[in-house]
Amino acid sequence: MLLKILIIMMLNFLIGILNQTQTDLSNTQNELSRTQDELSNTQNELSRTQDELLQIKTKFFKFSEEISKVNEKLENNLVQPQYELLQIQKKLLEIISNLKEDLIDASSIIYEKEQNLFKANCKIHTLTYFLQNANSIILEFEE
Repeated sequence: MLLKILIIMMLNFLIGILNQTQTDLSNTQNELSRTQDELSNTQNELSRTQDELLQIKTKFFKFSEEISKVNEKLENNLVQPQYELLQIQKKLLEIISNLKEDLIDASSIIYEKEQNLFKANCKIHTLTYFLQNANSIILEFEE
């Protein structure tokens, strides 16, 4: 009789441990899901930032073509006053400077997004490890 009570208490204790492990596993799975959502959001932001960088590069290349056209006109029209040449060059340098700043800003944003992506990947790997351990514990108790 005492042995039956002891066995029942032991089984209740093991069931409690199993229930807690299942709750922990569920919480870990929820956290993994949230981390995967964060990773997806970060990847989307990175994609948008890359699109913005591509647009900036496209503007820069179009502007380079315009510079080439202006240079051709300048070469073909040597009679044009020196003052106008200086004004055009000044404007071109200002635009190039602004484009360089935009490229630097976009690169910084991409770097930050890549860092966030790396951190999210680390979280996923950690959560996967805990999830595998929790599954192993559950399988041991079920056996």
